[in-house]
Amino acid sequence: MQHVFSELQEQQIVNGDIHGRPMISSEPDTLSFELDGSEYLLMLACDGVWDTFNEAEVYNHVKEFVSTTTPKRYAKLSEYVTTRAKDAGATDNLTLICVFLRPVADLWALFN
Repeated sequence: MQHVFSELQEQQIVNGDIHGRPMISSEPDTLSFELDGSEYLLMLACDGVWDTFNEAEVYNHVKEFVSTTTPKRYAKLSEYVTTRAKDAGATDNLTLICVFLRPVADLWALFN
């Protein structure tokens, strides 16, 4: 990792950007929005997932999983989607957290 940082610092100097953008920042990136109660699921995923699938594709994977799985196994949804991303050729890290905003039975009823 040190080698990568050294190369980036050298590149910034060569490009005349001596002060460059910091590699690590304590300034948080935040986003907030209001929920209207119609939401079933919040998916927090890294770019490894979103660079592999668009929103419609993720939705289709969720629908496929929910349609073929009982609500008791919904804890495996993150694993299911990230495995599909890996199978699709994702090369970046794959992290996905699924937060159910309603009882999982509601999501099952939506797709079944």
